[in-house]
Amino acid sequence: MLKPSVYLLLSAALFTAGCQPKETAPPATASAASASTAASAPTVAASAPAPFTTPKPDDLLAQFNWYRARAEHDLAGATPAQADALYVQFSADIDELLKTLTEREQKVLENYYDYWTYDEKTDTHHPKPNIKKRVAELAAADLEYWYVGEGMAEVRPQADYYWKLFGKHVSPDYADFLRIEAEQNKTLVFNDAAIVISWAQLGKYVMDWEGFLQRHAKSKLATRARCLYGNYASAYLLGANNTPVRDYDTNVLQPEVKAEWQRLRQQHPESPVAKLTLQAEAMEKEDEASVAKLLAPLNLPDSEACYSGVGG
Repeated sequence: MLKPSVYLLLSAALFTAGCQPKETAPPATASAASASTAASAPTVAASAPAPFTTPKPDDLLAQFNWYRARAEHDLAGATPAQADALYVQFSADIDELLKTLTEREQKVLENYYDYWTYDEKTDTHHPKPNIKKRVAELAAADLEYWYVGEGMAEVRPQADYYWKLFGKHVSPDYADFLRIEAEQNKTLVFNDAAIVISWAQLGKYVMDWEGFLQRHAKSKLATRARCLYGNYASAYLLGANNTPVRDYDTNVLQPEVKAEWQRLRQQHPESPVAKLTLQAEAMEKEDEASVAKLLAPLNLPDSEACYSGVGG
């Protein structure tokens, strides 16, 4: 477990938006009289796009592709606001499918190392023959096994899954959120109560979400972004059990942490987190009260809000 508690993000709440029919102007005419007549006639609503009628398959993996095909169909004529709603509904549908798939894949997920070999030279895992076909089947649905530490894995959409599907259609704040999420999802951040990326990369993640919140303070995704911001900021300022910011024996700040905090203050002097690094340096102990006082200026959501997926 990280110390302190991290801000976890689950699925977004559901909502949908109806498609509004568009109106078309009367056709151009050759004479003024006919133009006048056309101008006085009521405008005619454009025909609604044909409904998506492909039957939903019974096969679970095929359902992932079915939902994606339906989303692609609906996005073709959607406004940005409608696309935002489609994203929220789609991600909730995919989350439900993933819950079912996770139950079916439980044996593999809990015994990940039994099905993979690890290549130290490339720092990559490769499926053994008995699971290689399943990997290909997941990939065909844009899914993958994702190692999460301690010998276990989860099934998840590929890192840029939502960005590729919705990025060009949604509102600017949604597009910004999906872009950042797609980039950060490429790399495992926490593993076995440790931070497994560099301090500099973790600092970039913090700045990514801080920037999002500055640009889109009133976004419906602000709470979700702030949960992720809190997750990374708390780890950046306080470390994790197996990646402490201070030497456990001497309580001296780790040299690499001190250098990274100095870099952040120099490059982002107005950043709230950069300013908090000075307080973090001066902390004598990391009890619950001291941690709460340190993080208070960030105005982070409580854990209940993050668990419930408020926003979006």
